[in-house]
Amino acid sequence: MVTIETGSSNMLESPRDWPEWYAELKWHAWALGLWKECNPDLPGIEEEDAEPVAPTYDAALEKLRKQRAAEHDDSKGEVPEPSLEEVDALYDRMREDYIMLATFRQNEIMRRLALINWISRSVSRPLLNAARIAIWDKKLGSNRALIRVRHS
Repeated sequence: MVTIETGSSNMLESPRDWPEWYAELKWHAWALGLWKECNPDLPGIEEEDAEPVAPTYDAALEKLRKQRAAEHDDSKGEVPEPSLEEVDALYDRMREDYIMLATFRQNEIMRRLALINWISRSVSRPLLNAARIAIWDKKLGSNRALIRVRHS
């Protein structure tokens, strides 16, 4: 599990605390590989990655059928059906890819939660609540939007 020990005396309670707190935020976000999605100087709001979809045997069969149809020479008659072994092999590869993507996604979620927890512990409750209300009103629920509210 990913954790960040704050050990910080830099509590964001007023505008005068911003420079030191912001420097510490940059360090924590960079260490977690999340600075790109927090950086208020970057344009736009980052898109949330979609959850990986678990493969099905039917999806593997359909994918093989489409591949065969695309590769098939119409002059040779009907498109041959994939064998059970081919479908099993493709399904196994799709499952391995899914497990890898799901593991990566889970790790990313844990890193984001670690940063959110650090922010929650290092920002005074009134400032944090005001920032959250501002981004919820604009429907911009992201780390970058939260930092932009404080940065402006």
